[in-house]
Amino acid sequence: MTANSIPTPPGSTPSPRDLLDRAAKRYPLQADLARRLGIPQLLVSRLRRGVAPFRAELSVRLADALGEDRAFVLRVCGHGDLAALIYSSGNPERSREPGAIDPLTTDDRRLIQTLIDRLRYLLGNSPATVPDDAPKGGAR
Repeated sequence: MTANSIPTPPGSTPSPRDLLDRAAKRYPLQADLARRLGIPQLLVSRLRRGVAPFRAELSVRLADALGEDRAFVLRVCGHGDLAALIYSSGNPERSREPGAIDPLTTDDRRLIQTLIDRLRYLLGNSPATVPDDAPKGGAR
């Protein structure tokens, strides 16, 4: 199954900033939104201005804050490959389960994001920056 075959809600597909704006309506104070997403206030501001990327972990937290399907939000935020993995598991409802990532420490979350970035790099779906210790040369 490809990311393009993932069901989407009726109507046009929103942008990541549209989703963040919807979350900002639920959490009007930027500090509350930042706390709900588990990120610094400065990052909320940078995301709203479109100068920071929506990483996979943040996309999942945004989905949870909005009560949206995680795979849908991952796809909207540019992580279609991860969204496809959720649906290829044969259980689309799995993307709505309470987040197992929420109880993790910040260091553990960074480790998971680094692993995701490395996998994407090795699979040819390179993130904007290549992980520091990614294999160099013909390691693919």
